[in-house]
Amino acid sequence: MRQFQIKGSHVVLPYEAKPPLKLTTKNQINCPQLNLLIPMQNFTISHKLALLMILGWSLTQTAFGQVTHRVNNNPAAAAPFTTIQAAVDAAQPGDIILVEGSGTQYSGFTLNKQLTITGPGYFFSPNTPRNPVNQVNNLEARVFTMSLSNGCSGSIIQGLYIALSINLSSQLAGATLNNITIRRNKIGNISCSLPANVESSTGWLITQNYILGSPVFSGPSSTNIVNGVISNNFIGTNISLFNANFSLFNNVIFTVSGGPASTLSIYNNIFRGSNTILHIDGRAGASIIHLNNIYENQISSTYTPQISIDGVVNNITATNGNVIIQTPGTVFLGATGNTTDGQWQLKSDSPAIDAGVDGVDCGMFGGSTPYILSGIPPVPVITNMTSTGAGNNTTPLNVTISVTGNQ
Repeated sequence: MRQFQIKGSHVVLPYEAKPPLKLTTKNQINCPQLNLLIPMQNFTISHKLALLMILGWSLTQTAFGQVTHRVNNNPAAAAPFTTIQAAVDAAQPGDIILVEGSGTQYSGFTLNKQLTITGPGYFFSPNTPRNPVNQVNNLEARVFTMSLSNGCSGSIIQGLYIALSINLSSQLAGATLNNITIRRNKIGNISCSLPANVESSTGWLITQNYILGSPVFSGPSSTNIVNGVISNNFIGTNISLFNANFSLFNNVIFTVSGGPASTLSIYNNIFRGSNTILHIDGRAGASIIHLNNIYENQISSTYTPQISIDGVVNNITATNGNVIIQTPGTVFLGATGNTTDGQWQLKSDSPAIDAGVDGVDCGMFGGSTPYILSGIPPVPVITNMTSTGAGNNTTPLNVTISVTGNQ
């Protein structure tokens, strides 16, 4: 039995309900599919919808006292919060914020606590080829912008469509921003330039995102981002790394520029574009690793990517396992008949297959944490719902839902 409390602005687990809302599985739990029967008596329509939206997430939560906050800016949803900022302000460190898909863009917000913010994913539009994502609600949670501020270390942001950018708050004096995870989002841009009055940050993970613009990670010589990972993303244009020490691997990317850098590893990526440029200006004594990348020709003439790695001592040069593909159209499935992000999957005979370090595939679908189509977050989602239609004080409203688990 699992009991829930839907109370005003949040959901608390566990809870001694009076009377209890009993959740009983019809069959044995057989992940990733759960068949669930929920008797819901005397629940308003808004409470029924709220339960269905939070159920998939709350089934995975075991921490006592952890609070899940629900955000939906559709007035008919009667959600506790209509803006993400209001939910952030009300939350305590360690809480979860579920941002539901909506036809209306959410306003921007500043993250100043350690929170997990989860949206439903992206690329759900029926007007374009869609990924085979089966959800009751197929709307994106589109957010105008997001700012990272002091106190947000340890946060996870996933499943959102951040239309403009992820940036740093102007209120960062003396701050440290460590262990930030940004995964499975569609992002217009990322602009994270640390000012001189903050501490160096460590442990950033930028993974499995679809980034449309030109992300920037930088800082002055005294302040930088160290031990960062940028992996399994699509990056639409250039990525700039200045005084930022990252491992950059298994991405589909156009160009990379940066410097000075002391430690930078670039491997298992697929670079594409008519004039691909890789320019890194390393510090004296730096370790810049560049190996097992694919450079794909996007023009009809002979293709020579511009690769420049300067000022380093321990450099592994461009001759180490890197491959230049002269024939266009031989690496990816391509746009015809495929979804926006699905087109970057490798052809069955792609030269990028097994071409990476340790024999993994190059590109965003390779390695141990491959890109996930539509950025579906690693939480259960409701895939089907049926009900008896109506209920009253003597006749319960029975709702049967199917939940799919995601990794």
